[in-house]
Amino acid sequence: MSSKTFIILKPDALERGLVDQITGRFLKAGFKIEHIHYRVVDYRLIKEHYKEVILREGEGFKDWLKIAFVGKPTIPMILGHDSDDGITIARELIGHYRPDRAKPGTIRHDYGIPVLDQNMPSMNLIHASDSQDAYNKEKNLWFKATLY
Repeated sequence: MSSKTFIILKPDALERGLVDQITGRFLKAGFKIEHIHYRVVDYRLIKEHYKEVILREGEGFKDWLKIAFVGKPTIPMILGHDSDDGITIARELIGHYRPDRAKPGTIRHDYGIPVLDQNMPSMNLIHASDSQDAYNKEKNLWFKATLY
């Protein structure tokens, strides 16, 4: 059995030159890159991607998205894994969304930058789908719907 997951290397990962280190972690964990794209983010895309977070966190989160993403490069990827639970394996490899709460050895712990203001999002380098439904939605948003 096999599975797929969707990740995005965020602008802070690219700005800090961490693409190879982060991608290497996935390859060592048995993932295969099935599709990769370099994409400069526009406001419509990132607002749609984080729609649920905006509803939960409020309008201030939209302002942060503009600063952190709009006009900046990202690398979205579809990764395959031989197990049937690639989404869970990827999220465990990445760690908690706040780098200061991530376990040692995870990508966000080892490379993320915690923020001093706990009300602001961290520079956490990477996004990963949290469910099969999220994977389907996100891959269709970032890639053509006919890709898989």
